[in-house]
Amino acid sequence: MKTETIAALAVAVATHASAARAQAPAGAPPPTDARAPTSRHSIEASVYLHQLVHPGAQVGYSYRLLSTADEVHSLIVGVDVGTYVWLRHSIGVFVLPRVGYRLRTPGGFHAEVNMHAGYLQGVLASESFDVVDGAVVASGRAGYPYAYLGPSAGVGYAIRAIRVTPFARIGVQWQLPVFDQSLMRLVAAVGAEVAFR
Repeated sequence: MKTETIAALAVAVATHASAARAQAPAGAPPPTDARAPTSRHSIEASVYLHQLVHPGAQVGYSYRLLSTADEVHSLIVGVDVGTYVWLRHSIGVFVLPRVGYRLRTPGGFHAEVNMHAGYLQGVLASESFDVVDGAVVASGRAGYPYAYLGPSAGVGYAIRAIRVTPFARIGVQWQLPVFDQSLMRLVAAVGAEVAFR
């Protein structure tokens, strides 16, 4: 009788486990709140620091172009639009398309590297003057166009329950040409990415 009872329990346990396996999708990873959101689209807003001391702001859009099924590895493309103010020097407005690689851990942390290449419009912070025929003439707040490109690296943490990923990035942007030369600018961004539903 004891042997029959043990055998019946073993059959019941095996039947329950088989039913549970049948209900779960094939190859589905275990559920966890830290997994990245499944949406491929996201928007972001951040504080932008030009030369790490000139304050500004930027907004961006990202699209997860390629990724593994578990979203551990992703190829991200996007574009950022922003501005900064260099007190008593200039104001900058830029458009920066980007492409990058993101590695996300099962716990929700991620590391990324990006390449940015775009356009920067600089405008002097105050009126400038020229000398014409020996006389000083006001020439307005002159503006200068630049190519703006360089790499960045960043880290973040996905809070899946609210689809928000706080992040921080630091990088180098080459601003060229400046009197036939290029200037290297240290830049940083601290903000949050919000995934679409």
